[in-house]
Amino acid sequence: MKLINLDELVLIGPGSEWFWTMVSGVVLAVTFIAIYRQLRLQHDAAAIEHVGAIYREWADERMTRAKLETLALIRDGADAGATLNAAVDVGDFWEGYAYLVKAGNLDRRLMYDSLGPACRIWWGLLTPSARLAREQANDEGVWVDFEWLAGVFAAFDRAAKEPATYDAAYLAQRLPDLIETNRTAIRRFEDLRAVIVRPGSAESPTEPSPPRRRATRRRPTRRLPGTFSGTRIAPRAAAFDTGRARRIAAADGGLAGVSRAGRDGASMLRYQGPRLVLARHRPSTRPQRDYPRLPSVQGGS
Repeated sequence: MKLINLDELVLIGPGSEWFWTMVSGVVLAVTFIAIYRQLRLQHDAAAIEHVGAIYREWADERMTRAKLETLALIRDGADAGATLNAAVDVGDFWEGYAYLVKAGNLDRRLMYDSLGPACRIWWGLLTPSARLAREQANDEGVWVDFEWLAGVFAAFDRAAKEPATYDAAYLAQRLPDLIETNRTAIRRFEDLRAVIVRPGSAESPTEPSPPRRRATRRRPTRRLPGTFSGTRIAPRAAAFDTGRARRIAAADGGLAGVSRAGRDGASMLRYQGPRLVLARHRPSTRPQRDYPRLPSVQGGS
């Protein structure tokens, strides 16, 4: 007896439709599993980010100071009205996030694992203030979601068989520790804002160093052999007019020259003091004689 008949098995061509249908189904199943896994990862990442944002808001300086003021009033035996005024930020914090948990926007189990004990402690501390607020506003909905969330977390504690009961004796026992914890957090915030000024080192200079002088780059020069061997020539050989020669002479401090190449020599404009001389230079067959260089106003050679 054959369980699988492979005698007329066709994978490609007519009769192979069953095989490609099976392959398409497998591909679709794998695709759906990958999409579901990706959506779960995105949901978990968003939930973790929400819980991190909640914890950062719960532990920031504004909330820490509100908690410390409320705890100090409860320790000193202040009435419910004074405690209510100091604990408005704390109660509204829990009311807002309890509404999100109740609406399903936040996972209650993740919220319980991160801030479950804090929620139950603060509801136990603020229960008299919540009752007073409901009487004053004639509204039973004041912090009702806060109360609901504390009840949900109490059910989680009973299911996990947690020993803490969060009654009046337990809250009175935890009160000094909570006050000291919030005081330490406030001191840490103040230390982070402090500016530490250290005296300067003996090796470090007390006065700023003088600015460095920028070295001036001199223009390159070349000499013209012959009669005017001591005359300074412009670096580029080109035909210049008299006006440009005067500008070159003025920029060079009273000594400049312009050469123009030719077949039988070079024409040269030379600036000597107040007058401009046009000279004709020819190669000399006589022994060369070096004339003294003209002095420069800016120290040029």
